[in-house]
Amino acid sequence: MSEKSEREALIRRRWAETGIKLWKHDVHGVGLASLNIQGSFEPLPVKPGEHASVYDNLEFKLVRSFMTSQPVDRIVCEGVVVDPPAPRE
Repeated sequence: MSEKSEREALIRRRWAETGIKLWKHDVHGVGLASLNIQGSFEPLPVKPGEHASVYDNLEFKLVRSFMTSQPVDRIVCEGVVVDPPAPRE
């Protein structure tokens, strides 16, 4: 599996496991804030010049685009579009 497809699989898995449960329609769903969750569970490798390891962060945000002059809202993380949570009743 390529690194890009592994990253996309991680994004989709973390969205399904955690993101979809934490997404708040009245905050994230109207574009007021992005949803940040931890990506991989292990810290990222320490880069030269850094003193501490950092954890992988995934930022899911609402992105509005237009299709045939109609606005379409999508939830996107690193260019990966994920399915929105089901509406709450």
